[in-house]
Amino acid sequence: MKTEYKKTSADDPNIDDSPPALISDNDILKFFNLERDNVQEITFTHKSDGLYVGITLNQKYCQCPVCGNMTKKIKDYNEKKITHSVLSITNCYIIYKARRYQCLHCKKTFYENNPFTFGGKFSVVTVSNVLKDLKSPNATFTDVAKRHNISPTSAINIFDRHVHISRRPLPECVAFDEVYAFKSYDSDYVCVIVDYLDKKIIDVLPSRHKNVLINYFMLIPRVEREKVKYVSFDMWNTYRIVAKHVFPNCICIVDHFHMIQDLNKRVDKVRIHVQKNIRK
Repeated sequence: MKTEYKKTSADDPNIDDSPPALISDNDILKFFNLERDNVQEITFTHKSDGLYVGITLNQKYCQCPVCGNMTKKIKDYNEKKITHSVLSITNCYIIYKARRYQCLHCKKTFYENNPFTFGGKFSVVTVSNVLKDLKSPNATFTDVAKRHNISPTSAINIFDRHVHISRRPLPECVAFDEVYAFKSYDSDYVCVIVDYLDKKIIDVLPSRHKNVLINYFMLIPRVEREKVKYVSFDMWNTYRIVAKHVFPNCICIVDHFHMIQDLNKRVDKVRIHVQKNIRK
């Protein structure tokens, strides 16, 4: 058996037998959506909670967003921590040394544009990955948030900010209902508009107040609103007022669940009143 002998650095100091780099400089730039000519400094620091990547962009002339004049004067720097879910084996954070410019003409200050964030605390890659994972029918905000090292609330905010679902066309039979969602200065309930026949949600409104509902429906073409023949709701009078105002051809119906519920409450009141009088 013939064995080949390969020279190493021990035999010849000019030979470089160090292992090849697993990730090139170009790969690193792609990870952070950077161009080589746009980077002044990039550093890597490993900490107990993940990889910290320090990035400073090159100084350049920028156009003032207020008056349009070009400027290169630096006002100051602001260090920003940005979650960057580009790695699956560890958390990754960009420590971005954001440069703030000052316009010499109007004296306004503004931050330089950067290629890895929309301006918030999450990188473009993180936002993209969160939205991609939420496409799965079985995905939950909690699972996706944990996978990308963000809070469930942040995952919900990303979804609400970037996903706009158009409403379904108005059917012949519409049902109004409300669900307790959150307490705000506007309303404690959200209004759910449902197709009464196929039980599918048409749209969800942030409030059940009369002016909110009327303003919403009045933006829908009258031709479409005229096709609504029946509107079902509980015994809250606002729904009746709104339905008569926005659906000219509709018949208002109180759903049987709330009608029976209200009847039971009235019967209980009579029963309690009678029992109290008998005891006397």
